[in-house]
Amino acid sequence: MRGEASRIADRVSRDSLAPRLRDSGEDAWRIGNELFTITNVLDHNIQLERALTDPSRPVEDKVAVVKTLIGDDAHPLTMEIMSDLVDRRWSRVSDIANATEDFGVDGMMYYADHTNATLQVSIELAQLHSALLNLPVVRSKLYDATVPAEARIKLLY
Repeated sequence: MRGEASRIADRVSRDSLAPRLRDSGEDAWRIGNELFTITNVLDHNIQLERALTDPSRPVEDKVAVVKTLIGDDAHPLTMEIMSDLVDRRWSRVSDIANATEDFGVDGMMYYADHTNATLQVSIELAQLHSALLNLPVVRSKLYDATVPAEARIKLLY
């Protein structure tokens, strides 16, 4: 569960940038993938999360760290989203990775909307949900954050 500061930061950031992400069309897929890649890096580097969420550190320094992390080839909206996120206050350092991942999911869903695939995505997610309801051991292993993501992904497949 996220603290109040993180919930507010996530909500305000997503509310302000959602229209831009929604309107990015086919680029939403790329942006989502870039955000998932950044999430993976953050999930594996607590020092980086701390650097990006440190309230005593100037925002310009945090943005410079993000620029170094994602480079010049990232989509401009990816950089804008990350710049916005590092400018927010977070209850816990790991909450910035969760917010980044939320934006990645948003990007994928906006892409699905853009390509008229939302119904198919929702059907597949419902089927997966139904299958997992009857597999509590598998469900618990998929949610186990102490297990590397690669192992959980392999289990899912």
